[in-house]
Amino acid sequence: MSNNERKEIQLTVAEARRQQDVGRSVARISRDAMKKLEIKQGDIVEVEGSKKSVAIVRSSYREDEGLDIIRLDG
Repeated sequence: MSNNERKEIQLTVAEARRQQDVGRSVARISRDAMKKLEIKQGDIVEVEGSKKSVAIVRSSYREDEGLDIIRLDG
């Protein structure tokens, strides 16, 4: 995907589950969501809701696979 193309999906925001993600601007999303967005671990994404922020993509935890959520640290 070129830098000018913008892919979007809707995910429900959930709190970070593990302390290791807190304060590190990590976004945990499923492999399926990464595939749809054509992104990979380590990419930086813009997350837009009531406000915008950026985060580093990491794979969701096994228990979150298949759920349409993005885990952020608040």
